[in-house]
Order: sequence, then structure tokens, then C-alpha cells
Amino acid sequence: MSGEQPSSPGIAQAVCRVLRGGSVSGSIGVPRRRVDGEAKVRGATRYAADLPIPGVLHARLVLATEAHARIASIETGAARAVPGVVAVLTAADLPVSPDAPGRAGEPLAREEVVFAGQPVAMVVAETEATATDGVDQVVVDLEPLQAVLDVESAMAPGAPRARTVELNLEPTDNKNLFQEHIYGPATGTVPPYVTRVLTQGWR
Repeated sequence: MSGEQPSSPGIAQAVCRVLRGGSVSGSIGVPRRRVDGEAKVRGATRYAADLPIPGVLHARLVLATEAHARIASIETGAARAVPGVVAVLTAADLPVSPDAPGRAGEPLAREEVVFAGQPVAMVVAETEATATDGVDQVVVDLEPLQAVLDVESAMAPGAPRARTVELNLEPTDNKNLFQEHIYGPATGTVPPYVTRVLTQGWR
């Protein structure tokens, strides 16, 4: 009948030999040295993320240490002074998209932290190590608020609210806010640095 696989006595016999502990060609069930094993074990294997791309910037996030808190201040001066740091951004520096779903409308906490580990600032630098050093220099002053850690407590009468500050996000008129923060006032042309990243980074 059409569609049926032709039977092969040779294949059936080979399978039986393997099940009985034998081997078809001496390669099945025999440990083999991986061609790329040594390089991976030694950490010498290079992946796509290891390839140098001229002009690429690296970002690291500053994360909140409280589960619920009001942001009193964010001091970024020391981080900006770190050699190699290009910019330190907070929520006030980013374009606002009130119609964006979920955290896309508030990628960085603006006035209130609502979970531990919430990003409150971002350090942009020329290398990953420099960005990490910049994060260590950002000082975030948080005023802790009562947090609710389980559903039962959240449903209890008088339970603290998840947010004490109502979000009132309005779209920004400056679509090039991020670009201006790093490269200065917009001139109507794409900065050479950005052009270099786009042309060399996508080859």
C-alpha cells in the first residue's frame, strides 16, 4: 500500500543485535570525544556575544532593594564621572508611552518601587565592566513602605495598596529624548556614533 515504509530485515536484525548488547558498526554505545568539548571546557569557545562590534554600548540596570518604597532621590553624579560611562538614565530621561502594555509604559520606576529588583536607573557605558562599575556608584534613596507579600494579606480589610502613587503618564513631545540625553540637542541628522553602530552592527 502507498505510504507504508518498506520493511528491511537487515534493519530489524541490527536493532535486535543492539538490544542484545551487540553493535552494528562499533560506534553505537561507544563514548566518543567531542570535537568542540575541550574548547568549551576551557572557556575558549567564542559565541556571537563575544564578537567585538565597534561602537556598541553596554547597559546595566540599577535595581531596587526594597519590595515597596517611595523613591526620594537618585544620585547619579558619581556614576557619570566613571571613565567610560556615556550616560546614566532615570525614568525622567525616557520617553513615556502610556498606551504600552505592562512595564513597557514604565520601564524604570518613576516615583514608587512596587517589587524588589525593579529597575530604577540604567547605566550606559563603553564596556560591560564599566557599566557595572557605574551601577555601583548610583545612590538610590528609598523610603520603605509597607509591603504585602501574599494574596490573603492583600485581600484583608485595610491592607496597604500595591501603589500609593497613581500613575499619570503623558506621552512626551520629544521622541529623541534618549538621543539628546547622550548626544546633545537634536540636529536633524543621525549622530555618526549611531550610524557606525547601525552599519557595522548589522553586517
